[in-house]
Amino acid sequence: MCRQDETREAELRAKIQQLQEQLARVQTENASLSAKLSQQRWEVDQRLLDIEMHICGASSGNSSAADDRESFI
Repeated sequence: MCRQDETREAELRAKIQQLQEQLARVQTENASLSAKLSQQRWEVDQRLLDIEMHICGASSGNSSAADDRESFI
């Protein structure tokens, strides 16, 4: 193998190593962001449930108050 080929091979190996390290970092970041997204989705779902319960509670409370007024009359 000539000197030029050895140099080129070393450059390619270094580039491959660099890309493998970059891939590992991106995969780690992806896993972290995925976990964060899952947590945020759960929090949004919980908040929506709280809002639904509040709305349903307010709606049933309003109809009960209306029924009370009608029975009073």
